[in-house]
Amino acid sequence: MKIILKGFGNKPEPISSNYRVNSESLNWNVVGFNEAKKDRDKELLKALWNLYLNDETAFAVVQGIAMITLGEKFKIEGLSEDKKTEFEDLTRAFTRTWTSLYGIVRDTLIFGNSFSKIIKNKAGTFHSLKVLYPLDVTKKIDDDKITYTYQDHDYNENEIFENSFFLRPDSLYGIPLLGPSKRAIDRKRVMESNIATAIERHMPRFSISVSPDSMGRYPSEEERREIGKEFKKLASDQEFVHTNLIDINVIDTKSTIPELEDYMMFSLNSILIGSLCPPEIVGAITKSGSFATAKSRANIFLTYTISYFQRALESNINDKILKDSDATVNILPPSSLALEYSK
Repeated sequence: MKIILKGFGNKPEPISSNYRVNSESLNWNVVGFNEAKKDRDKELLKALWNLYLNDETAFAVVQGIAMITLGEKFKIEGLSEDKKTEFEDLTRAFTRTWTSLYGIVRDTLIFGNSFSKIIKNKAGTFHSLKVLYPLDVTKKIDDDKITYTYQDHDYNENEIFENSFFLRPDSLYGIPLLGPSKRAIDRKRVMESNIATAIERHMPRFSISVSPDSMGRYPSEEERREIGKEFKKLASDQEFVHTNLIDINVIDTKSTIPELEDYMMFSLNSILIGSLCPPEIVGAITKSGSFATAKSRANIFLTYTISYFQRALESNINDKILKDSDATVNILPPSSLALEYSK
C-alpha cells in the first residue's frame, strides 16, 4: 500500500503503526547443517522434524522419496527349492514389515539415521520391525562393538536395525537429507509469510475519506473512529477512516515485487537441489517445463537417486536382518513410473 501525504501546510495526521514496515520480520537466523559438529545436533534435528510436520515442501520431498524408494513390491531371492517354508515365512514377515519400512526411510531422510527393534518369533526368525523415535536412541562404539541405548536399556547390533543413507566419516550418525535444505526452506517460509502480509495489506476493501466542513475543519481522530463504527465489519488492520489530506492507493503484487513467481521458484529450486528431487516430486509447476523435460528428469531421478536409496536400504536389510540366512531382499524398481526416452 502506498500512502501519500498531501502538502497543505498542515501537520499530517499520524499513520497507524500497523502500516509501518516491521523490519524484524524481514530478518531471520539462517541455520544450516553444522558440518563441524560430530555429534547429533538434537535441536537442529527437532527443527527438521517440525519442518516435515508443518511445511508442505519438506513433507512432499520426504514422502515422495520414501514412497518411490519402497517401489511397487519386493522379492525374496537366494533360497533353494527345499527352503520353501523359510521363503514363505520371510515373505509374510516382510509383507508385514513393509509399512514400517516407509517410516524407516522417512526417519532416515529427516534425522540421518533410523532405529528399529528387530522382533523375532518363538523360533528365533525374523517377524517384524518396531520403528523407534531416532532422538530417543543413542549409539556408541566400544572395542568395535556397537551398543544402542533406548529407554535406559542397552541393545546390541542383533536387536536394533539401523539405517542410514549418507554416512559421515567423522561421526557415528548420518547426514539428514533435509539438513542442507533447511536454509532454503526457512527462506521460503519467510518469503511466503511476507507475500501473504503484502497481499493482505495491499488489498483493503474500504478506504473512507472525509472532507472538511464549511469552516475548513476536519473531524478529530475520535470523530473519525465514530464514523468508522457506522460501517459494519470494518477490519482495523486493513480498513480505516482518514482525512482527504491522505491519498491511499492500492499497489498490486506485480509492481511491489517484480516477477513474484520467479522469486518463489528460485527458493523452491534451492530446496529441490539440496533434496536431490525434480520439481514434479513436490507438484511444482515450472514456466519452462515440458513433457520431454519432465521425462528426462524422471528418468535421471529414478535411475540414479532412487536406485541408490533402494540399494542402500537393501544392503542394510540383508546385512543386518538376514545376515544368518541365505535369503536376500530385492526391492523392485518402480517400473510403471519409468519413462523411456524414445516415447
